[in-house]
Amino acid sequence: MMRVLVVDDELPVVQGISHIIKRDFGTEFEVAGSARSGKEAIERARNLAVDIVLLDVNMPGISGLEAAREICRRGPAPAFVLVTAYERFDIALEAVQLGIVDYLLKPVQKDKLAQALRKAADLVLQRRRLDFGEIDKREHEERLQPLVREAVLRAVMMGDGSGPAFRERLALAGLSVPWCFAVAISLEPPSTVPDRKTWLRASHEALMSSFRFKTDCLVGPLSGSLCAVLAPLDADTREARSDAEAAVESALASLDLQEGRIRHAMGMPVYVDEVVKSWQAALADIGVENTDRETAVIDMDAATRPDPDYRLDGEFLDGLHTGNAEKARLALERLLVWFDADEAIPPRISFRIAGLFAAAYADFARRGIMFNRRAAQLSDVADLATASTGAALALACRARFPELSRLASAGPRRSKAVVVAIEFIQENYAEPLSLDSVASVAGVSAGRLSRLFGDELGIGFSEYLSDARIGRAKELLSAPGASVKEVSAACGYSDPNYFSRLFRKACGVSPTAYIAGSTGGIDG
Repeated sequence: MMRVLVVDDELPVVQGISHIIKRDFGTEFEVAGSARSGKEAIERARNLAVDIVLLDVNMPGISGLEAAREICRRGPAPAFVLVTAYERFDIALEAVQLGIVDYLLKPVQKDKLAQALRKAADLVLQRRRLDFGEIDKREHEERLQPLVREAVLRAVMMGDGSGPAFRERLALAGLSVPWCFAVAISLEPPSTVPDRKTWLRASHEALMSSFRFKTDCLVGPLSGSLCAVLAPLDADTREARSDAEAAVESALASLDLQEGRIRHAMGMPVYVDEVVKSWQAALADIGVENTDRETAVIDMDAATRPDPDYRLDGEFLDGLHTGNAEKARLALERLLVWFDADEAIPPRISFRIAGLFAAAYADFARRGIMFNRRAAQLSDVADLATASTGAALALACRARFPELSRLASAGPRRSKAVVVAIEFIQENYAEPLSLDSVASVAGVSAGRLSRLFGDELGIGFSEYLSDARIGRAKELLSAPGASVKEVSAACGYSDPNYFSRLFRKACGVSPTAYIAGSTGGIDG
């Protein structure tokens, strides 16, 4: 059972929400307690070990977002649901970054409350399965790959994708060799099957399982009765092609569909950024001639209009990759106008857009523009993949886009040594770090790392380390009950007096005065 904390400065609201939860959802959720202020919420969330916090946005003193931020800082974060008297789209970006899963408008309706609580519960369960706090780069990429793979392979099937930028998207999807060939697979159910879609879905799952265990191929989503497979080639030789073809044939031969049949055709070997040519050749061999982007291989009812132009996917990612955020924004908006606000979103569309954002995050992380830890936080694109309406998907996309825009404008990539050094400092600022010790971790000499910091960041190593520690100190000193001595030690300074001198030099006030100012600002 999920434990819930209800936070609002209005007692009737606290009592009303608590009553609804106890009366109507008592078998799923337990009201562990309540709070009437942000400060009280911070303490009770930790002491009561709650899973979900229903949090009023506007409260005297510490606001709901400030309380959520502090709760996250102090330990494993619960799932947050904001409660507000009016729609606040301006808080959407920060809400996404804090992991706030939904917001409710006052007066709170029972069905909306149920939806928000269950959405929050799903997030809690997901976090229990995946340790977000310890996820490393490899796990981050593995989480992104399925979404990126689906988006890329759908683009290939629609005839879109070429050039260096598309080659990088293929690498993010797991195809990082120089050559490949495409395989077109047609799943054909028997005429006697009672449910064609169920048969196709089960056959596709069996197909993916077989290829996963027998080959290194990428298997695309099922579109209609067709599926694309990309087979990697380490070299453009007859032997490499023969081995890859044998692996494909073995994977197909091991399928036992009982009824129905599978037809397939293989395209010619190509450079990976020309894979569309191989796919179109395979389609022609298998007997599918109509590959028009408006009508081909998209799993849709007869009344469903065509999917958005897949060239928009490339424009979105290319814009972000080249620093042209406006190009990316326009492409995204053209994707979003495809559906109405209240319209139900087909999963293929929400997963497609989630895959685009996942690919963008992975690209920024790989190029050293975004730290792996931040990329890991953003790689949970469930808010995009599970968006049920056009309005929800548009809101989630527009909330996430400003950070992508900022990253796209961040300038050239940083060297691997600087990225490693920065992440190591951010994670170990409390330790006695030196240029030599950090350079050793980064795999370069101390002199080399010092020059890289100056060239790429415009400041020296010592200045960056001091800025990182003082920045963290400011966060800790803003917390209720902060102690200068404890904050000094937590930020890597064993001598509180030395810390105080550095802090005054950087911030213009002493740590004690900073605490007083922060407290006064909150209470006032």
